[in-house]
Amino acid sequence: MTDSPRRPGVVILLAVAAVVGCVLVVGVAAVVYTLMAWEPSPAGEGGVGPRAARGSDPRITFEQAARDLSLALPGTVSRLRYAARHDSRPYILEFSFVMPCSSIAEFRDGNDLVQVGESLRGSSPPAEFREMAATLGGPLPEGPATVLTDEDDHDSINRRAVVVSLSGRDCRVVGDFTEYT
Repeated sequence: MTDSPRRPGVVILLAVAAVVGCVLVVGVAAVVYTLMAWEPSPAGEGGVGPRAARGSDPRITFEQAARDLSLALPGTVSRLRYAARHDSRPYILEFSFVMPCSSIAEFRDGNDLVQVGESLRGSSPPAEFREMAATLGGPLPEGPATVLTDEDDHDSINRRAVVVSLSGRDCRVVGDFTEYT
């Protein structure tokens, strides 16, 4: 019986094939693990969907709360987070999002908001908005802030928000719309 000599090219080809096979098996296992670990439940961090913050009523979606409380958002919104509660009065929607600073006027006008006072541009956002932003997962930066509120004392919905520039282009908006009926 004679042994046939192995060629070095065949050995290298078999080694490469074994490594590629191992990488594929590990990759498929990682994908399967990720898919099995992902829960298609309505829970983000304790609310409905991944945008809901801890403490949000799991029965209320952002879209439902925005519709109920007449919150209008321009299409340029990103990094939206919210908390909605309606287990007793009042009905509260707290929100935080990022949008181009050039779209702030559209947001303000679309929600019948006005700037409070002549300007809060030289001061930091009020503490209550800082706490709200922290609860929603995105701290407000130090620096100039603009506070917006509604003027309609006869409406049952109280609307207010603070706007802080993140850069020359993007602004973070944090606010709450609350219905007291």
